[in-house]
Amino acid sequence: MPWSAVVPVKSLAAAKTRLAARVAREDLALAFAQDTISALLSSPHISRVITATSDPLVSAWSLAAGAEVFDDGTHEGINAAAAAAAAACVPEPDDVVIVLADLPCLTRTSLEQVLDLATKHRVSFVADAAGTGTTMWFGTSGVAVASHFGSHSRQAHLQAGAVDLVASEAMEQWALVRRDVDTEDDLAHAVALGVGAATRRAVSTVVTTISCDDLQVVVIDEAGHTTSLPRVQLDAMTQARPGQRLLMLADRLTFP
Repeated sequence: MPWSAVVPVKSLAAAKTRLAARVAREDLALAFAQDTISALLSSPHISRVITATSDPLVSAWSLAAGAEVFDDGTHEGINAAAAAAAAACVPEPDDVVIVLADLPCLTRTSLEQVLDLATKHRVSFVADAAGTGTTMWFGTSGVAVASHFGSHSRQAHLQAGAVDLVASEAMEQWALVRRDVDTEDDLAHAVALGVGAATRRAVSTVVTTISCDDLQVVVIDEAGHTTSLPRVQLDAMTQARPGQRLLMLADRLTFP
């Protein structure tokens, strides 16, 4: 049975408030959504991708990428938006997966592996990297969407009778489907795992000036932002040069 995927995306202006301001939060939120939706669109197991959003920029990008758009402006929260989008857009026989929009590490291969596992169960979910939240919810054979995303959603999904796939199934690439991004530490971990092209562009910058003294290394990027690094990081920066693209994560720089 084909899968229909619903991706609720909140207004970019209200997204990712816990991330640092070096990169615009709106740009990061959009990049996360783009990488998530792109991975879904790349899978032959996904028959359609529905972006549930009222954000005009997200809507325009989604349509251009090949996804459908459901205007969720009258539905408060992820769960209400997901249920409404599925009821309006998903054919009843389809299996449905609700996917959070901040999974920049998601790949076609990791997605297909978890979809295969989800077909074994009537209702299931993927616990997030912290083990308390949820990144994906699955309903098979026309099950009505009744997700419980939010604070302590793993426990809420268990209490509703859904199967925790992470706890019950073995999979090599669990880290890629569990890594949602809310904080700078989450983002650094995601980059280390490997993020999609949109997120990589959003967190990278071109170096214009590099200088150092006995205490610190100072890097100025193309936007005029200055990053000061401890002198102990000089060895890691010896290959950096003006015109090179680097990843900017909080108070550290890394090579792509």
